[in-house]
Amino acid sequence: MRKMAELQGRKSIPFILFLMVITHLPYMKLPAVGNHVWRQCNTLAVAKNYADESMNLLKPRVDKRLDKSGITGPQFPAYEYILASLYRTVGFSEYYHRWLSLLFSLLSVWAMHKIILHYTGRALYANIGSSFLAFVPEMYFHGINAVPDVMALCCMLWGWCFALHWLDKQRWSHMVGAMIMLAMAGMIKLQFLMAGLPIATGFLFLRQKSGKVWLQALLLGCVAVGLSLLWYIYAAYLVKTYGLHEFVHAMRHARNPGEVLDILGKNLFSDIPETWVGYAFLPLLIAGIYKSKAVWYRYAPIMAYGVGCVLFYFPIQYQFIHHGYYAIVFMPLLAFVVARGGGVIQRSGLSIVWVFLVLSPIWAWMRIAQNNWKPGQYRVPNEFVDPSMSQKLRAGYDASERWIVGPDISGCVYFYYTGSKGYPWYTADESVETLMPYCKAGAVGFITDQPSLLDSTRFPHTMRFRLVKKVGNMGWYKIEK
Repeated sequence: MRKMAELQGRKSIPFILFLMVITHLPYMKLPAVGNHVWRQCNTLAVAKNYADESMNLLKPRVDKRLDKSGITGPQFPAYEYILASLYRTVGFSEYYHRWLSLLFSLLSVWAMHKIILHYTGRALYANIGSSFLAFVPEMYFHGINAVPDVMALCCMLWGWCFALHWLDKQRWSHMVGAMIMLAMAGMIKLQFLMAGLPIATGFLFLRQKSGKVWLQALLLGCVAVGLSLLWYIYAAYLVKTYGLHEFVHAMRHARNPGEVLDILGKNLFSDIPETWVGYAFLPLLIAGIYKSKAVWYRYAPIMAYGVGCVLFYFPIQYQFIHHGYYAIVFMPLLAFVVARGGGVIQRSGLSIVWVFLVLSPIWAWMRIAQNNWKPGQYRVPNEFVDPSMSQKLRAGYDASERWIVGPDISGCVYFYYTGSKGYPWYTADESVETLMPYCKAGAVGFITDQPSLLDSTRFPHTMRFRLVKKVGNMGWYKIEK
């Protein structure tokens, strides 16, 4: 029975992957744009600085470096380093990151298919669950974005797959594969160690546990968790040593009960139906929750993953106000529940489930493409998206010079697209008293698309600015000595 399901799954998964590629093709030549563009640009800046300055993996650099070297402590920069290696090999491009992220997304969907097939033994469930991961709006968007979570998800799911093989056959090769993948997932983003919960649950359900199996389990857990923690200790060391704190490595929880309820309400009634699940999949999710309540004990590993998701959500709940990509770690749980709901509906004789599967890519496109990849919705100045202008923006830059760049609330988007390094200028109403210390510290001038803010009535009368470069509305204004 399981072999028949595997055979049916092999016929379906290529079509799902092909559909993923086809529906993303119109957007593969876009630079970093849309929601969370600041996180995309920070990721890309680290990759480009590797390629331009130093390929030392242990010294990642950002652009908002003040008068320092730029070295800081992000998550493990495996994604950035792979992208930098691509830049060094075939040259820089604004859209290589989209193909890299798409590759990780395709591999994630394939792994999700294998995991659901293992637990359910039904190709139908696996096909529905993998279709969910392919076309849930949150993944449809970030699946081609420069966010490390996409690679972390891929590593976690394949680590989970290796671990399932290990639990079946107790082979060292499977254990080592699981150990490497899970360690990589946890180093990239600590929450992606979540797969350890279903793996540990599966291990506890093993009827016979030899000394060798206990040793393998101990190595798997200690190495995966140990390497993950070791990297974040090193990241904290980099921040302390080089004095730049650009990436968050702390829990941001809601500050009071009212905020807990506000964020929870937004996530439940806005984010879940629109992006974390999508209206097309929502009926299947509801059916999955309802139909699974009597058989939850059959899927104890999945239940353990769900408990982990709850334990992760509340300590960092504040992040879910604006950072939807944090929900990517929830996707395997949601995929399983949707698969369960859709499978039960279909097997009961109601073919309506296929209507939802057809509507899911359409809703993903309507919700994501129209709000992020359509002209006018890019959330960055037009100069950054125009291919002819984007090359001119970076042309002739000197990495040794420090500029004051903005106004840019993100503190990284304008830096990345102009190829500049230096000091952040966050808002138009930021006081001159805040900016002047940057000038005294060695800033050579301002890069801005609002030159009126350099008015002499705001700055000292002795300070003069000379326009040395202009691309569209973006100008480079050097301070004359």
